[in-house]
Amino acid sequence: MSWKRSLVRAAALQLDPRELVAVAGELLPALLQRLPREERLTLMRQMVEVSVRSGLRDLTRQERVTLMNSLLPLLAQEFPLADLDLAQAFPAAIPPGRPAGPDPLR
Repeated sequence: MSWKRSLVRAAALQLDPRELVAVAGELLPALLQRLPREERLTLMRQMVEVSVRSGLRDLTRQERVTLMNSLLPLLAQEFPLADLDLAQAFPAAIPPGRPAGPDPLR
């Protein structure tokens, strides 16, 4: 581990969690702007995976629902929903040949 990384890690561990969130919020936009597109996509995916797995660990089902409901409007605004391939994203959930969406027979 480089001395710079060690120094940043040691400083971050000394911060109050709210201060650390504030600092991360200040640094993240600049970091994302400096990264090439592929590295930015990789970082964003890793951040979501890590935060979802560790952040949801002790949340109740209702807290998870509330969080997802609060995130959906932002996701709907930022992502081209009409272009999403739900069968590819959730292959086990949608049998081949069946259109994504509500079952018309129910």
